Amino acid sequence: MVDGSEANFQKMADIVKDKNSVEIRSCDFAKNDEAETLLSCINYFSETCSEVMLVKFSGRQDVVREVGDESSELIVALSYNRGSKYFTAEPVDTFENLISILDKETV
Repeated sequence: MVDGSEANFQKMADIVKDKNSVEIRSCDFAKNDEAETLLSCINYFSETCSEVMLVKFSGRQDVVREVGDESSELIVALSYNRGSKYFTAEPVDTFENLISILDKETV
């Protein structure tokens, strides 16, 4: 899950373009429905053969908390917002490193 610009989200999507990946933009969902809708999407994702789900979300920390508490999937949140506890200076690089690590673990 990442907040930020569409351009940066697309950079992350390009990193996993050769994988069986799913992209969702939940930042467009209604504020009260974002976490619930994401959980439905994650549950569906869990039942498919997809490897990576990349979500551009609103950046609301309560959404990450609820999704992380309710889902059995590994949820990683990255933020461009310095005020967020999910802030990382280079989210695209962090995402690329994470994918690299997961690739090594699944070999």
